[in-house]
Amino acid sequence: MSRWICRCLVLVLAVATTHAGAQDQAPSAAATLEAVGTRGWFTVRGPFATFDPTHPSVGIWVPRKTGKAPVIVYAHGGVVQYALHGETRNNRNVFFYGGSNGGRVILYTGSAIPDKRIRGIISEARAATGLELGDYDISSVVSFGGLDTWAGKSPTDFVWTRTCPSSPVSIKNWVDERQQAGRPVEFILYENAGHLLFDGPLEEVTVKRGDKIAFTAFKGAAEGVLDLYERNVREFVMRHVVA
Repeated sequence: MSRWICRCLVLVLAVATTHAGAQDQAPSAAATLEAVGTRGWFTVRGPFATFDPTHPSVGIWVPRKTGKAPVIVYAHGGVVQYALHGETRNNRNVFFYGGSNGGRVILYTGSAIPDKRIRGIISEARAATGLELGDYDISSVVSFGGLDTWAGKSPTDFVWTRTCPSSPVSIKNWVDERQQAGRPVEFILYENAGHLLFDGPLEEVTVKRGDKIAFTAFKGAAEGVLDLYERNVREFVMRHVVA
């Protein structure tokens, strides 16, 4: 994931941030990972360092149309307001990016946060259930690995065709409905890829909930697939950024 982050504009994390000097705090003040219950769930407690786009470890790509880097908001949260204000970034060009559960949340925000400065939504491996999705007119791309059966019940229980009582409309049907209504929504399947293309090489993994096996599925992407995905994301941003 870090490889993609370093190539993408200004990435704003949807987590709590502290004051500008947070990165210099003593280790005792750093965020820690704590278990929640006994089923393998964790939460993060403590302060997070403020993202510093000028740090030498950060590579920022600026499209030719604009002098300042657009903002990609990763996942969701009140950070949207942070992205829409400030002079150090091009807040006339805001893009939402989310994977898995975050991929569904950002599609929800398309109708929940009306703001013309939001130029595009990039949803990858979007969860089959969650917030009810509405209608909007923001350019969007919904992508999946062709082997993505994450949390499924069988090898053919693909996330994009999955329905459940709380979400009776599948992701693919939602996209089809938007396209039939003339909305600018793309749907892309990547062969030889599983859940979350940026999550390392393609491999089959077994996921446990506590001591029990919950499901087995593919994650990551085969060689060359992630490069194609990154190229498509950059081209999507370049098509929709404004000067």
